[in-house]
Amino acid sequence: MNPNTKFPQSISPLEHDLGFHLEPILGLASGGYDTVTEYLVVALRLSSSEILLKGYDFDGNIGYYHKKYGYDILPGAVETPYSWHAVSGPWKDPKEFLEIHKLGIKTTWEKMVGQIHGVPYPFKAA
Repeated sequence: MNPNTKFPQSISPLEHDLGFHLEPILGLASGGYDTVTEYLVVALRLSSSEILLKGYDFDGNIGYYHKKYGYDILPGAVETPYSWHAVSGPWKDPKEFLEIHKLGIKTTWEKMVGQIHGVPYPFKAA
């Protein structure tokens, strides 16, 4: 596992109460193209293929990113390799995201991007 400078490591009391924990995950760096580097990140598992990831926004502030592990289908029915896809974010408040997610409301980005076909990510035992 590489030293982590890309993702925050501390878990706030709110994040702890919501179920966030440190999670070793492959392929989050470089837009998902680096599939061999494992980073220890603060994340909340939403499903077998989705996480809410604690990260930094462009200004260096904490933000939360909804990510989905799976593939897309390109024109010509070509499947992309399995990787982490950005679904939404950054969210400033994880509770706000979780309320919207629980209700099944999709962001404009989620509606425009098309379907990312989720596949179970091989999470390590918590």
